Amino acid sequence: MKKLYPLLPLLLSIISCSKPINEESLVERNGVYYKVNSETPYSGKSFMLHDNGQIYYERSFKEGKQFGLETLWYKSGQKRKEGNWNENGKQDGLYTIWYKNGQKKSEVIFKDGERRSETNWYKNGQKLSQWSSMSGSIDVLETNWYENGKKKYEKTFKDGKQVSFKKWNEDGSVKE
Repeated sequence: MKKLYPLLPLLLSIISCSKPINEESLVERNGVYYKVNSETPYSGKSFMLHDNGQIYYERSFKEGKQFGLETLWYKSGQKRKEGNWNENGKQDGLYTIWYKNGQKKSEVIFKDGERRSETNWYKNGQKLSQWSSMSGSIDVLETNWYENGKKKYEKTFKDGKQVSFKKWNEDGSVKE
């Protein structure tokens, strides 16, 4: 037991650093976040509250830059958005957005801050649109649907220039 006493201050500092702090106690200077009156970039979690006391968002920082999971909620407590940030402080991986009714609204894939693909849905759950760019290139396939689930149009871009465009009527027949 006596061997643990020297470690007690270290353990207490680790525990106290891991507790999320209200983001109002952070200040941003040149793109880096610090606790107010501190010169050390902040590492840990922060949060903000809605005016009704419900949590608005929680996010993490590493050496003053946003890093890791970020989650936002509606005033009702329903999840609104969620995604990850990399060690460079840029969005990376899947970022999901929901409607207030809990239905998925969008999914965006980021790679080091750049959008690589995006899928959007109508409130009724039908797919609205989708596009993707392979390996960050300017070759893109974009597709949109009517709310009834029938394809609306499809565009293909090669080297940033549109090379094909096809449209459909709401009943699914090809538009002339």
